[in-house]
Amino acid sequence: HQAMKSTSNLNIMCTQPRRLACIALARRVASELGEDLGQTVGYRISGDSMVSGRTKLTFVTTGYLLQVLVNDPSYLRSYSHIILDEVHERDLDADLLSLVIKLQMHAHPHMRLVIMSATLQGELFASYFAVNNMTPNTIFVGAKRFPVQTIYLNQLTNIPSSTHPSHHHGQPHPPLQPKDFPPL
Repeated sequence: HQAMKSTSNLNIMCTQPRRLACIALARRVASELGEDLGQTVGYRISGDSMVSGRTKLTFVTTGYLLQVLVNDPSYLRSYSHIILDEVHERDLDADLLSLVIKLQMHAHPHMRLVIMSATLQGELFASYFAVNNMTPNTIFVGAKRFPVQTIYLNQLTNIPSSTHPSHHHGQPHPPLQPKDFPPL
């Protein structure tokens, strides 16, 4: 936060694949900084934006940034850092944006590119964005993984009536527990 306030040439853009995530993240980060949206942190999406001359971190959708860069490749000139988040959610916009940014990197040597993903194949993206045989640095931030169990709707209808929360005769409904679901 202090770096964003004290560094005049710091201007960060962070992409998100979806509009709702873009706005929600901007709101959350602004809230964490104790500020209103549109001050230090803002967003730009097609048809809507909340930024000011003081904005240092702008969340944008992948599609928005792609559209802007196709129309004005020099747009990146005003940004010190571009963060491509959720790059594992590969779609046409994300892949085209990666191509456009790669082609623009030589014109904007001041710009730093950060690529983030929970399930990223780091070496694949590092080699793709390599310039003049210089491979970008990769950082792996380990995270605890939690087991995920898939339960389909038709399995929920097979819950025995004695364990179903609606059969507690006027008592508050207890939350569902893992034992309430049939084994897979």
